[in-house]
Amino acid sequence: MKTQSGRLAALTAIAMTFGALPVHAARQQSPLVGTWVNTIEPPGGAPSSIAVSSFVAGGVVTGTPSEPPPPPLVRVGGVAGTWSDEGDGTYAFTIVAFTYDSSGTLTGTVKFNNKVMLLGNDRYEGISQYQVCDPQLVCPPPTANSAKLTGTRLSLQPVTE
Repeated sequence: MKTQSGRLAALTAIAMTFGALPVHAARQQSPLVGTWVNTIEPPGGAPSSIAVSSFVAGGVVTGTPSEPPPPPLVRVGGVAGTWSDEGDGTYAFTIVAFTYDSSGTLTGTVKFNNKVMLLGNDRYEGISQYQVCDPQLVCPPPTANSAKLTGTRLSLQPVTE
């Protein structure tokens, strides 16, 4: 038993050491890489919502919303998408999520098109537009309604003993 826990500790230390190296190198290539807590403020005084997004080197973004989507949609799954560096501290990213009704049946997808500008290393601001689409991601043209999008980098908090 002691040997197994020792091996687990050693493997965990190795994974953490080597796993951290690419993240640090990736952040040097793009300051967007990392996890961000987002506040989305829709137009017209609708309540704001929160989402978490993780940007990975190479252009992959994943995340999860905290709030249910607008009616008639009931639930949205996790999001996945792609991002690109537009230059001058500006980034674009598009994410999609499946939507479900109250019985858990797939009803379609929702697509978010976003554009943000970094304000320092740990904050960005921009706009977000969404489209309600069918399950195959066939979407109507985007609308001009844009929500304000603000992101703050999630920082590592040390464990205290």
